[in-house]
Amino acid sequence: MKPRILFKFINDAEYASSILGGCLKFTAIHELNDPVEMLPTWNEKAYHASLDHVRTHDCTEEDYAVWLEQQELIKFLTPDQLRAEVPPSREMVKQMANWLIYNDESLMRKRLNEFLFDLRSKLGVLSLTRGYDSLPMWAHYAANASGYLVAYKDIDDGLPKTDPPPLFHALEVDYNATAGVTYDPKTYRAIFLRKLPDWKYEKEWRVIAKLEKQQLSTNLNKTSSASRYVKMESCHVVGVFAGWRMKENDFKSLENAVRSANSQAQLIRLELDSEGWPNFSPIKEFLQNHDDVPQ
Repeated sequence: MKPRILFKFINDAEYASSILGGCLKFTAIHELNDPVEMLPTWNEKAYHASLDHVRTHDCTEEDYAVWLEQQELIKFLTPDQLRAEVPPSREMVKQMANWLIYNDESLMRKRLNEFLFDLRSKLGVLSLTRGYDSLPMWAHYAANASGYLVAYKDIDDGLPKTDPPPLFHALEVDYNATAGVTYDPKTYRAIFLRKLPDWKYEKEWRVIAKLEKQQLSTNLNKTSSASRYVKMESCHVVGVFAGWRMKENDFKSLENAVRSANSQAQLIRLELDSEGWPNFSPIKEFLQNHDDVPQ
């Protein structure tokens, strides 16, 4: 079940007013810290097993709905990559799977690579987390606990409803997916959600969005910024937790930002306990007050 509260670590208070006012930043794939983000993953055995399954089993209503969802997404993001329309009936999906072209593994792999590199250049990611008590996260994404943590509530309700799913939906990252994309239609979401187990400590949830036209780039080594900013109602920003190493001037700036941009958001300064460990009990209490069980 999707948690009601998701968090985002922020390095400093420079843009606090915008963030607390509901501004969301979607970062281009090539600017994320994972160098293999959304790169093609091909598993020959899994591909042929999925193809055999579709050829020998009737297409379910659930699978057919996913086929159609996938088609709408491709038309929206990379229409030139749509090689064939989804058949008009579930029965015909099974017939289509028997086309000999799908036996050509090298061609299928080539087309997957082309599709993913095209797709990769057109998407931005908003990374969220449930790992509010992860010390590596505080170190890496909140300037060694001198930054802060923002709490979003029911973020899906505040996101635009203009784009086809799974865009603008908070989805949980899968750190265990190994098959990559196969002929099984449900595996296509692995494109957006699969990460290596090394990153499991991040407990990431993410929102995917299409970058604006002027932000698109096929140069995956580009270093300049390519981001999309989306504004949602500030009522979905419900909490701000200052790191235990935040400087006093920065905390005052954060207080002013809360006061001016979102006075309804709860501001809490985290502290160390008597033994020198960060005390996360205020966040646990916060989650309970917002009908969300700590994880």
